[in-house]
Amino acid sequence: MHATFTLVVVAMHAFMLGVVATDAQSGWNSDLAAAAIGKDVAHTLQCAYETQKFQRTLDAYIKTREKGMRDVAQEVISYARLLGSPVGGTLSASAHTALYDRMVEGVLGINKTFTTILGYAEGRVMRGWPMKIKSEIMEFDAYQGGHIMQSLAYSAEQLAIHGDHAMAASLARSVAAALHDGFLTSDLERTKVDKKGQVVYVPKGASKSRLERDKKIHVFQVLDQPQALNHGLQPALAAALLLRALAVIDWSEHVWILNDADGFRVHYEDFTNDLEEFVRANAKAILKAFKKRKTGASKKDHYDGKAGTTWYKWKYWDQSGWPASKRNLDDRWEDITHAQYEIDFVVSLRELGRDYFSKSSHFGIQKKHVQRLVVTFLNRINANRTAIGGARFACDINGGMSDKSCRASRVENLRHHAAKGWLRAAVEIKKECDALALVDAVLPLYVVGHPDYLGDETDCLRSNTHSVALLEAKYFFYNLQTALADCTVVL
Repeated sequence: MHATFTLVVVAMHAFMLGVVATDAQSGWNSDLAAAAIGKDVAHTLQCAYETQKFQRTLDAYIKTREKGMRDVAQEVISYARLLGSPVGGTLSASAHTALYDRMVEGVLGINKTFTTILGYAEGRVMRGWPMKIKSEIMEFDAYQGGHIMQSLAYSAEQLAIHGDHAMAASLARSVAAALHDGFLTSDLERTKVDKKGQVVYVPKGASKSRLERDKKIHVFQVLDQPQALNHGLQPALAAALLLRALAVIDWSEHVWILNDADGFRVHYEDFTNDLEEFVRANAKAILKAFKKRKTGASKKDHYDGKAGTTWYKWKYWDQSGWPASKRNLDDRWEDITHAQYEIDFVVSLRELGRDYFSKSSHFGIQKKHVQRLVVTFLNRINANRTAIGGARFACDINGGMSDKSCRASRVENLRHHAAKGWLRAAVEIKKECDALALVDAVLPLYVVGHPDYLGDETDCLRSNTHSVALLEAKYFFYNLQTALADCTVVL
């Protein structure tokens, strides 16, 4: 019998979780997994935003239209994700109700901030969530708005599953309107999507006046080139999550009504086809961005498996289409933190295909693509397994430790938190030895009683979406050490 551990979930408020006995057998068992995380899951609500703080954020956004909504959106996303996760199925009835009620309260508050205005850059009526980012001019930002739309779409699916189709339909219509105006419309004065289906700032063919207005907001960007991956993928992920919601809403009871911003009817079949096309285009774009490499070809490689195994290397913001004189420091290798967005997108598309299209690879994302992301972590991110904390991990997928790669969330005393975002990939491919090795590098840092535990449960500043990733990792890998011992490769 291996030692039992207590998992610490770090999110908006910290807390200690109860010790639960686990079985050390090599086979995975759902009852044993549920027992291993029983107290962990029951306590997740203690990590939630305070209601008053949540409302203050909403009120501030309505008053100033300054950015800041991403955190509350991620809060709601974490609730909906947990409800839809196998981990959510282990909740007691009272904990389930409390989590569901908090999700509903939060998402309804967010939906009330939806608005219709004359967009400055577009010169058109636009619907959604305009905000000021790095300018006093409001814009419909793909990244910030994408998170907000995801929170509504995730919640709409859960509302429908729980039988509240009217509320689910209302949220779905808000997301549909914002996605249509900013991304799916064929109106080149409104859309931020180019002919390839990727998110840019201003697509080719838009008027000179739109281009000039947008330059006042995005001064240094090449406006007709794709945005940074973590920005461009957010509305595409929102589209994927909206497909989930639309699939479970009972439209025989609630009429689908969507007009474009000019008042013309958008039919359901046309809209869902546009959603699928947008998601599929971005799936192709992300696979194109991933450049295949082989392990064992560089002194920077750390993979302990077979030499010649494929891994991926890609840019945070590939600016190869920009004039050389305009390229900047963002044209760099993807870092440990921002990689979470690519991982989340890839895994979410496999979940969508598996749950609603009867095939995980429906959108072209195959299991091998996720496996290669796991190898990327083991080969370049997991740089020093003997270190404890952020020093264990490199700052980017080139194994880099430069000032640019290691700034902000990637400084050494915070970098281990970014590693949590990679757990999604491991959970997707489950018991493969590489997945076990990834989990073994990250999860023990958050398990009380493990020699690698950092003892930083008082840190309440990390993204709470990773709380779900930690819970899922402990659920699916509760017998980690025994499973590692059974691996046939040297890890």
